[in-house]
Amino acid sequence: MRMLSRGLALLLVSLGLLGAAAPLAAQTPASPPGKSYVRDDLASDVIRLEEQFRKETPAALVGRPAAQLRGDGLAAANRNDHKRGVQLIAAAIVADPKDAGSWLAYTRTALAANAANSSDRWIFQHRATTAAYGAYLRASARADEASALALLGEAYATREVWRPALDAYKASLA
Repeated sequence: MRMLSRGLALLLVSLGLLGAAAPLAAQTPASPPGKSYVRDDLASDVIRLEEQFRKETPAALVGRPAAQLRGDGLAAANRNDHKRGVQLIAAAIVADPKDAGSWLAYTRTALAANAANSSDRWIFQHRATTAAYGAYLRASARADEASALALLGEAYATREVWRPALDAYKASLA
């Protein structure tokens, strides 16, 4: 679909209909450079999740160093306080959104959470899926990319979404 849209945009440009091609080109997301596993739906979800984290981060946590927030979040998760853990790690993501380690920590903590009700469980599982892809997009080392994709597969498997789980696992091995 994306190739068709870009091809159509190029055709419109070549015919001199640049004005018609500009909105079409703006809607077509670019593939992440150097990434072989591309999911446009998840890429959009990552942007929305990061914005949601900004809205949910308490003012008391704003301005604290990302490493400290992530460490505090992991400590809370180790005490089985996963709700506080994901809140602190989400604040770490807000403090440094380019740090793949915080995205991975969020994914692991959200997957480990044993939510009391199905609504919270659903939120944790979906956010874990999105955060795993966010970690993949931000990972600079191949080993970190593989870890993020393996976690993405685990997140999909937790939700019993099997085809994307298998695809993510396969990509993590490549």
